Amino acid sequence: MTSGADSPAALPASGRQAGDVYVLLFICLLLMATVGAAAQVVSLPLGLSVTEIFLILLPAVLYVRRKRLPVAGALRWRSVPAGIAVRSAVLGVLGWGMAMLLYLATAWAVEGVLGPDRSSEFLVKALPSSFGQLVVFLVVAAVLPGVCEETLFRGAVQGTLEKKGLWRGVVYTAVLFAAFHLDPWRFLPAAALGVVNGLLVVRTSSTLPAMICHACNNGTALTVAFVYGGWSGAGPQVVVGVLGVLFVAALAEFLQRTRGLERRPSPLTAAAGGLSRRLKWIVGVAAAG
Repeated sequence: MTSGADSPAALPASGRQAGDVYVLLFICLLLMATVGAAAQVVSLPLGLSVTEIFLILLPAVLYVRRKRLPVAGALRWRSVPAGIAVRSAVLGVLGWGMAMLLYLATAWAVEGVLGPDRSSEFLVKALPSSFGQLVVFLVVAAVLPGVCEETLFRGAVQGTLEKKGLWRGVVYTAVLFAAFHLDPWRFLPAAALGVVNGLLVVRTSSTLPAMICHACNNGTALTVAFVYGGWSGAGPQVVVGVLGVLFVAALAEFLQRTRGLERRPSPLTAAAGGLSRRLKWIVGVAAAG
């Protein structure tokens, strides 16, 4: 059941400010565009590992420490029953089909404005060419993003933005999550997956289901591309269609299964702003530049 603490009206006035989280995201983007990009030029697996652990996960942890809150509690690192974990994994696998259906349905409109999707060519070239490489990529491009990115977005960002209301926090975070990837061709699929992961966190009061879902989603994309040599062609399209249809039923079953679970808001909803006005102005000017 949702407690009164879930309501924005129950939060102290000092806890309503959410500007700090936008500063956090800007810092992460700045680090990724400089340190992360340089590391990925040297080695893609190494660069992805550095980016996820030190430029995404670490800033989220430091953000919580700056709020003087327990890291695990504030980021909702809580265990869940095995049944919930399995359902989250299933949603991640099936959710890739849903995301690809959205991409196929909307990419043409984005291409009409911005031109062809060149990122697809890069992604295909970067695919693993052996089973050993696939295992490495499953770790650095599926497991690590699942843990690190969900800690940042569903832990720190959504936990903070829930000050604006529970469901606004889910939607706002999903939009920021999609924008953070800097890929307009896949903005809508990323936002949809962000909403799904946000729902998992709201329903379970834990970011673990979102981590599992995210990791399985990325892992499915890598595995399908490895097997078929890309995401185009009859084979992948059949997989996409089947998974996309099954996703709707799996999500409905998950929501029904978690209907009666207690929902606990993030401690970040009651945390006051921790950044000075001067620092916010400096970051704002830097972002504008």
